[in-house]
Amino acid sequence: MSAPTLLLLAPGDDRPATLQSADQFLCAMRAERPDLDIRLAHASSCLPSVAQTVNRIVRSGATEVIIVGLDMIDPHTADSPAPDARSAQAVARHIGERHPQLKVIAARDFGPEPALLNVVDQQLRSALADAQVTELDGLVLAAPNTGDARIQAKMARCARQWSHHHRLPVIISSARGGGGVTAARAVGSLRADGRRHIAVGSWFLTADALWESERDAALAAGAVAVADPLGAAEESVRVILSRYAFAAMDLLDAADPVRENGIDPVDAEFTESRPRHLTVVSA
Repeated sequence: MSAPTLLLLAPGDDRPATLQSADQFLCAMRAERPDLDIRLAHASSCLPSVAQTVNRIVRSGATEVIIVGLDMIDPHTADSPAPDARSAQAVARHIGERHPQLKVIAARDFGPEPALLNVVDQQLRSALADAQVTELDGLVLAAPNTGDARIQAKMARCARQWSHHHRLPVIISSARGGGGVTAARAVGSLRADGRRHIAVGSWFLTADALWESERDAALAAGAVAVADPLGAAEESVRVILSRYAFAAMDLLDAADPVRENGIDPVDAEFTESRPRHLTVVSA
């Protein structure tokens, strides 16, 4: 049985920077896993659209599709009055309704990966070099907001790790608000404490409109530099592949008669307790 098709869902944003980021991810993913059928679709009006890409997938004979959004946090999980129709989960439901012959699942985000802090640092060093900044006394870690307390707790641990590494105070900002602070307010808070050389690290995958608005607001509030998004770095590609692998295991579990019918409780218990994430990612 062939592996499920990986559908990368680009943000609903038709700005050139966002489109370029999505194309870079597609090229990097295909280079990393040439054995997988990897497609790209845009949640915006840009081409290829979701409908066009799914039609091509159907014509190829594929029967299983895993959607991974090019966002650190799926908009469906964000603290907003209604789910975003462009989220991976919403798109998966729509595809399933239009193409009932396909098994479609949206990969879940499972929180911040500490390894990505290395990429944040690399991007921040580049921004500091471009701005000719050599001194810092405060940092902001700009991230999209999630309504998931578990992910927020992991994000806080990453911020503490980053703070300890650089021996500087770090404030996490939230691009969607939801009880958090924006990048501009985070910069203002550090400046109120007497700090004047504040840089912003970006916990965003792509240069979408949300990141751009946070960048502009942070610079206006007095930040000396704002790092570019993580982009299609090796670590970022691994995060996408790990989400895909985890979702692929969910597809297998859904088709597993032992788990569905409870034929052998001992085997079922072993299946449930196995380290699925680490095993699949290392394959």
